[in-house]
This record gives sequence, structure tokens and C-alpha cells, in this order.
Amino acid sequence: MQSHEFRRTKTEHGTPGTATVIEFREWSEEWRVRTAVECTSGNMPPASEGPRESIVLSERGAKKIAESCEFMHLQKGGFKTFVTGTFSSEKREEITSGKTTIQKEVSRTMDSLQKMYQRGWTTSEGEKVAGHEGGLPYLWVVEIPKNEEGEDNPHIHMLLGWRVEYSHFKEWSQRIEKIWGNGYFHLEKIKDSGCAGAYMAKAAGYLTKAQDAPDQGLVRGNRYGISETARAPDWVTVSKEQLHAMGQLIFDVYDHLTVKHGDKYQKRKRLNKALSDTPKNDKAARKRIGEKLAEVRAEIKQIPVRANKYQLVIKGTWNFNRFITWAKTPDSNRHLWPDWLPDKPEGEHWQPGRAVTAADGQYLTRLRRKFQFKRFWRRLNPPGWLRELRDNLPYWHSTKADYERDAALFEQREMDGYNFAIL
Repeated sequence: MQSHEFRRTKTEHGTPGTATVIEFREWSEEWRVRTAVECTSGNMPPASEGPRESIVLSERGAKKIAESCEFMHLQKGGFKTFVTGTFSSEKREEITSGKTTIQKEVSRTMDSLQKMYQRGWTTSEGEKVAGHEGGLPYLWVVEIPKNEEGEDNPHIHMLLGWRVEYSHFKEWSQRIEKIWGNGYFHLEKIKDSGCAGAYMAKAAGYLTKAQDAPDQGLVRGNRYGISETARAPDWVTVSKEQLHAMGQLIFDVYDHLTVKHGDKYQKRKRLNKALSDTPKNDKAARKRIGEKLAEVRAEIKQIPVRANKYQLVIKGTWNFNRFITWAKTPDSNRHLWPDWLPDKPEGEHWQPGRAVTAADGQYLTRLRRKFQFKRFWRRLNPPGWLRELRDNLPYWHSTKADYERDAALFEQREMDGYNFAIL
């Protein structure tokens, strides 16, 4: 396993290493506004050494998979088929002995599927099924749960941007299973391409959850793969400006939306867990939960911004322009702004062209306190779900010591279920 040591450093606001970075992603028409702290040459992490190993899908990998699913859904009609592949006992022995690897078997299979996808194929009755231009869009993820004997039992989960007519499905799936040649290979039609990411997320952890396993199994080599045609184009940097007050503004939008919409995100989290915990054979219960989950997801989708404490992803150029205007405007008049933007302390705004010097340290300290006070008052008149949480706290007074204690307790609960956005 790789091991890295990082030296913790503190970079103050206003130093050359801090910045506001604005990025654009054309395929989804989204803007990202984030804070950035640049490492100096003495703080660079060490180079990776040794074999690549992992026991869970990394956050970066999960993000790439989610972006691929969204890109396919918006631009190419979405992934159309979900696949689960297993390995026979003989093939598992070959993997264990080093004669082959999971990644080699997947690569061999995908190379053959690419040829079949592009060239087409002929049915047993002589009917020619036409091929496709371009490469086959796909992604795959490895999972290695234990079998009943406690041995590694690797699985491959795939999403394919390929579907055939119903009359051809049986023979098509048999051909693909023969190409795989390693064991069971089950193909399932995806009814809603917008939910393809959810298919993969559930599958990647389903078996290990059933076993109460702490991880998804040790994988040597790549844990996931995405074809070139299914890979979402990355963000393009539009500008890099002085940080100034932007860090506080981003955090305040995050805090405002957490308070305003936290009940929806809490409900989504509960329903996702309920669906995960419901057996697959209880179709009636899963349908009821799925319908409720679809409703709350639709409500969340209407919110034009996703956020965490350090960045915002804003849907649409019009909404982005509203945010930038709000950030640069010292007027805190509520009626000027949409409800997804919070009130600001009077007079405070982002000044990207104004360089902040070391002498401005007291100003930045006062700025942080102003926003902290704003967030404190936001919680004194919260929506019902948050009021109930607040009233159950052991302390809630106006002194600084009690406020800090309450803030710590609130943040603990926030991280436990009220953190509304995952980017």
C-alpha cells in the first residue's frame, strides 16, 4: 500500500498563494468558483512509488464516474446497459497465481466488444446487425468481496453505451458472455440513463454491505476504467483572481443553502440508506422508496447551485452572472437577489482587482467575524427541521463561549447528515 506524508502549512488570506479560480464546463454549462492555495516547491507531495493498490474506490474515482454518467446522459443519450461479470474458480486461481490479472481480462474483453460494436455482427439466422461509428462508450469498476469460503471473489460492474433490439438481445448477450469467457456475465437494461451513476454506486458496494465488510476488497492495479468516448471533458480555467472576500462568500452560500434545503438532503440520505437496506426481492417496498427518492431528487435538481465550504458549482451562465454581481456588490438589499443567495454584511463584497497586503490582516479578521455573526443569527430563526435540532442542543446562549460550543455541536451533526452537497 502506498503511504504519503504531508507537512501541514498555513497560508493566510491575501498572500500570493491564495486565489479565486473561476472555471467553465461547456458540455454541462456549469461554472465553478473555488478557492485555491498553491503549494510552494518545498511543500510538494512525494512522488508515488511501488505497486498501485486500493481497498475502496477513491473519492476522485467516484467523482470521475459520476461525471462520466452525467456527460453521457446530457450529450450522448446515456449509458444503456448495466453489466455484472464474475470469475470462475479456475480463472480466480490464475489471477491469484499471477498468470493473468483482472485488468488484463477486462482489457481483452473491451477490445473485442469494441470491434463487435464498430463492425456489427451476424445472427445465427444470417441477419446482419449493423455496427456503429466511433468507439464504444463504457466504464467499469472492480469489487472483490469474499465468498462463503472466505476467498476473494472478484466482480466487474460495467456500464455500456450500447443496446440492441429486443429480438436480438438473447443472442447478443450470449455472444458477449462468450467473449468474457470467465464466468457469469449478466446484462440488464437501464431504463433511465440519468440514474446510471446510481446503478454503479449501489452495485459497487452492494456485496460488501451485505457482508458487513469494511472495504471493497484489495485491488492491485486500476480499480476503474473509462473509455475515451465516455470521459467527461474537464473544467477549463477562465480566470484566476485575488481571493479577497471570496472564501467567506463561498462558505456563506454553502451555509445558507445547508440551512434552507438541509431537510431535502437529509431526506435523500435517509431514503438512499433505506433503499440500500431493503432486500432486492422486496420489490413493492423498493418501488415505494424509489418513488419518494425520485421526488426529492427532482426537488434538489431544481436548486441552481451545488456547494461545499470551498467551492460552488453554478448551473447556467445567467445564474453565474447573478452570483458574480452579488459578490461584487456592497449592497446587501435582500429583494435584489434570488433566494439561493444569502444576505451579506453591509458593505462587504469581493474586490478581485484589489491586492491584499499583510497590513490588511485586521480587516480580514473583522470580515470573518462579520460572516460568523451572520451565520449565528441565521440559526436563531431557522426552518422547522433545524429549529428542532437547535432546541435539542444542551447549550444555546448568546455568550461567545456557549456559541462556540454550540457551533461545534452543530457542525458535528451537520457532518453526520446535514452536509447538503457532495461535489
